[in-house]
Amino acid sequence: MNHKKSIKDSTVLVAPLDWGLGHATRCMHIINALLAANARIIIAASGMQAGWLQQQYPSLKVLRIPGYKVRYAKRGVLLPWVLLQQLPRIIRTIKAEHRWLQQAVKKYNIDIVLSDNRYGLHTKQVPCIFITHQLTIATPTAITTKIVQRINYCYIQQFSACWVPDVRLTANALAGTLSHPQQLPTIPVHYIGWLSRLQSIPQIANSAIDFLVMLSGPEPQRTILETSVIKAAAAMPEKKFLLLRALPQAATTLAVPDNVTAVNHADAATISAWVAQAEYIVTRSGYTTLMEVLPLGKRCICIPTPGQTEQGYLATYLMQRRWVFTVRQSQFSEAVLKAALSFEFAVIPPSTTIDIATLVAAHLAGETL
Repeated sequence: MNHKKSIKDSTVLVAPLDWGLGHATRCMHIINALLAANARIIIAASGMQAGWLQQQYPSLKVLRIPGYKVRYAKRGVLLPWVLLQQLPRIIRTIKAEHRWLQQAVKKYNIDIVLSDNRYGLHTKQVPCIFITHQLTIATPTAITTKIVQRINYCYIQQFSACWVPDVRLTANALAGTLSHPQQLPTIPVHYIGWLSRLQSIPQIANSAIDFLVMLSGPEPQRTILETSVIKAAAAMPEKKFLLLRALPQAATTLAVPDNVTAVNHADAATISAWVAQAEYIVTRSGYTTLMEVLPLGKRCICIPTPGQTEQGYLATYLMQRRWVFTVRQSQFSEAVLKAALSFEFAVIPPSTTIDIATLVAAHLAGETL
């Protein structure tokens, strides 16, 4: 590998996984930090994520790469089997993006690769960093979790290093055992803190929004939860709801009750302002969303996506710590929202984020971290 000591002279490839918008949104923190350090950024993405990131960064080059295109089940219990059926195609995609990178490094003079959960984006030509909060991938059984972790490490250990978007101190870990397994990969692992594109804005004294609903995740589960939220809101006409639909490419409007405002999508500054005005946040227990809203001191009502074991684990783990109030999607109703009003939330400890530009510069210089 040829390393460059100056980040200003380097080209950084940032590549998020095409699994909802979460991987793309948390990469914004990294992209913004590197842009502030005058690094040259190239984004590699696929599908909706590519279009959305191009909107966020119109001056940056966005390269289209093979997408995993994971399909989901309408019934959560079937999701593990639906994913298993797609495993051969996922493996082919990993191999395809690996071949793509070999050519892209030379064509675009890439100096370092930051891959958010894209397992094929590694090469011996330049430093390649794998970004994940799931060193342990939660599965329905302990045996399968152990097997999957071994496979996971086989892929991760082909990278130069691994960045974990969580705090190093286990007691304050947002992802629990997912980010703090008993055994780490053999490559260097760096805990870089919680990543968020949202800004901390002082809480509004008189909340203009009772419930800010931040939908996310794959279809059809996104729409199923949206329907449940609208039904619950209709039964609570005295409360104000703002429904953020997470549909950046949608042009249609949604029919909602008078006490509900529905927005297809919004930028980070607007969302930050809404969060400051909201009394409660209703959201999936997706890790990126939790990283964004919990450090802002918001009271969160979490509904894990059915069948996504990781979200189920996070929701249960954080409910036990009283960091969030959790309910299953099948049980969501106005009664649940009313119950959350009397829930005693714990104070969440602060998180310090590692300086991304300094860390990238160290990798470029070949320094031992």
